Amino acid sequence: MKKTELGSPPKFRFMEGGGFRISSPNATEDGRSDSDHLDNEEEAVDGVCDLVKLLEIGSKVRKRNFPDWCEEVRYGGSDPVDSMWEDWVGSSGELWEQKNEEEQRKDLEIRWTYLKDLLNREGVDTSNHRPLLSMRIIDYGKKESDEGILEFKIGSPDKGLVSINKLVLDRGGYSRWTLPRQSVNGLLCLRTSRNDAFLIYNPITGEKSPWVEIKNKQARNQIAFGFDKLSNEHKVICISSSKSGNNRVKEVVEVFTVGKNTWRRIDAVPPIALGEGYEEKVPYYVDGCIYRRIRPDVFHPWVRERILRFDIATEKFRIIPIPDFVVDPERYKFSQTVELTELDGCIAVLNWIRELKIILWKFREVADGNIEWIEEVIDIPPHWNGKYDMSIEALTGTRQIFLHYEDTDGIFYYNRNTRESLRFPIWPDRAEFEWERFIQV
Repeated sequence: MKKTELGSPPKFRFMEGGGFRISSPNATEDGRSDSDHLDNEEEAVDGVCDLVKLLEIGSKVRKRNFPDWCEEVRYGGSDPVDSMWEDWVGSSGELWEQKNEEEQRKDLEIRWTYLKDLLNREGVDTSNHRPLLSMRIIDYGKKESDEGILEFKIGSPDKGLVSINKLVLDRGGYSRWTLPRQSVNGLLCLRTSRNDAFLIYNPITGEKSPWVEIKNKQARNQIAFGFDKLSNEHKVICISSSKSGNNRVKEVVEVFTVGKNTWRRIDAVPPIALGEGYEEKVPYYVDGCIYRRIRPDVFHPWVRERILRFDIATEKFRIIPIPDFVVDPERYKFSQTVELTELDGCIAVLNWIRELKIILWKFREVADGNIEWIEEVIDIPPHWNGKYDMSIEALTGTRQIFLHYEDTDGIFYYNRNTRESLRFPIWPDRAEFEWERFIQV
């Protein structure tokens, strides 16, 4: 079958009974072209037609038991839909590379339109949740003095493609670890790889602040970005850790208020010394507070996991123990893909991934400061067991979650009521082994 160019894609509409009608530039009245139609299951369809066929025969992720999953992992998968998906990703990427920037932009607009049609067909309201932001590093910069280039693409099934912006930063040496894990009221806090400076960036408008230097460059600095709901101000919290002569860790907490552009040292210090290994203590902002998940290291295996919370308005720390029924200290855990996330306006802890499921525990503060823990099991797509850097975010105002891990070709919309997933490829320009982060903006 001939290849369909994405520059002038066939159009489709949903028909009664769940089918599609395809119209190509040379289509006849019955929706067929001279050589193309979708009724023959044995034909391979390239370009956008592949996408249409995938939607037609089963973009839903079917539930699999553990033996079936093991079989797919060992032998590369036998599901015809999965095989077609891989073929489509390859052909789509080849066509994408042949296009100029304007043609690529039109292609993305088409994909967002298709996604909206698919979600509406499945009864998903696309008007309530925030747009999705894709971040990737185009040029890493080999050293601190080199320029790095970051690309930001924002789209929404409700609004389509919103913007594509590139940000050139004059402090190179960037890695995927330097990409923000969340936005705070639409703003991002971008830091250098050494954590000695940061800037505030609006990915929709492309506006950015100058670099803000960290005062104590000799210490190990950990930067967190949040919002003070009482003063209506964005703030950056910097915890600087250094060792004294007796090898004890000394920590200093400073607050930078965006707009006032001033540093202010506060009296409060973390009741847990953060010290080394900041990757295990990635900050996450929810509802006026910054949370860090503190895990025991190999030298302190008897220590239980805890949450360190910092209230931005009161500027006070609190330790929240993670109960053993949430994270079993005696049981081996896979590499965590998500430190913390937000679910129904509450902070949530990922337990671990087993087989085709992940367990999220959300907690909320009830009377007298007590903590209530609520469990939710989420089915994940095949082949995702143990994946790194997975985004798990609840879509605002819905019972949907979107799932994405950095080295993948698409996103998954997950219905928490039916526990079914719909997968959809948005960015066809993701190269193999290229890291990309997906969050809400």
